[in-house]
Amino acid sequence: MNDQKKNNTLVVTLVTVLVLLMAGMMLMNHWLRREANKIKDYSKKQPVFAVAVQDNPSSAAGSQETMQGEVIRRARVVRGEEYIENIFYIGNTEIARFKESHEGQSDFQGTIPDGKVNFVDEYKNTRGEEYYKYGKRHGESRSYYADGKLKAEEQYRLGRLMLKKEYYNDGLLRFEVDYEDARSWGDNKEVGVGKLYHRDGTLKFEWHITRSESPGFKKSYNKDGSLRHAAYYDDFGRLIEEKTH
Repeated sequence: MNDQKKNNTLVVTLVTVLVLLMAGMMLMNHWLRREANKIKDYSKKQPVFAVAVQDNPSSAAGSQETMQGEVIRRARVVRGEEYIENIFYIGNTEIARFKESHEGQSDFQGTIPDGKVNFVDEYKNTRGEEYYKYGKRHGESRSYYADGKLKAEEQYRLGRLMLKKEYYNDGLLRFEVDYEDARSWGDNKEVGVGKLYHRDGTLKFEWHITRSESPGFKKSYNKDGSLRHAAYYDDFGRLIEEKTH
C-alpha cells in the first residue's frame, strides 16, 4: 500500500514538473517573439545614412578638376634672402608657391595644375610661358625681354632641364646647352654640351662633359677664333691636363 502511494506521488511530481517546463517554454517563446518584433519595428523607424567614398582624395588630378582659368606665376626676390619666391595664381587667388635658389627648389605649397602657365619674373624683368605636369616643369618654356623679343627657350622633362638657348636682345644666339647626356657634378652648370658666343656670333667658350665620352673638356677662344685655353677632366671632374695658347 505504501509503495503504491509512493509511486503515485512520484508520477504526480513528474507530471507537474513537465507541465511547468512546457509552460515556461511557451512563456519564453512568447517573450522572444515580442522582443523580436520590437527590434524590427525600431529598425524601420531609423534613418538610413549613405557614405560616399572618394577614390584617392589626395590625387593631383582630383584637385585640378576644380582649377579653371589662366594660371600665372610671379617670381620675386625676397630682400635679405638668397632665393626667389614663385607664387602661382588663378585670378587673384593664390594656388601654389615654392622657393628657388642655386640649390634647387624647396618649400612647395599648394597644387600646380597641369598645362600652360604664364609667368612674370620681376627679378629678371622678363615674362613668358611654360608648361607643367605633376607639379613640375615639363615641355617647352619661353621667356621674353620687356620689349617682347625672345630671350630664352628651354625644354624640360618632369622638372629636369634638358635643353636651353639664350639670345641677345638683337636676336643673335648667345648661349646653348644640351644636358641630355650630362654628367652630374653637383651644382656645376658647365656639364653636358654647351657653347657661349660673342656678340658677332663667333665662339667664345665651349665645354663637353658627358657620360658617353671621356675625357671631358672646356675650351675658350680669342675673338679671331683661335684657341686660347683648354682644360681636360676625368669622369669625376678632376683636372688631368691644362693648356694655354
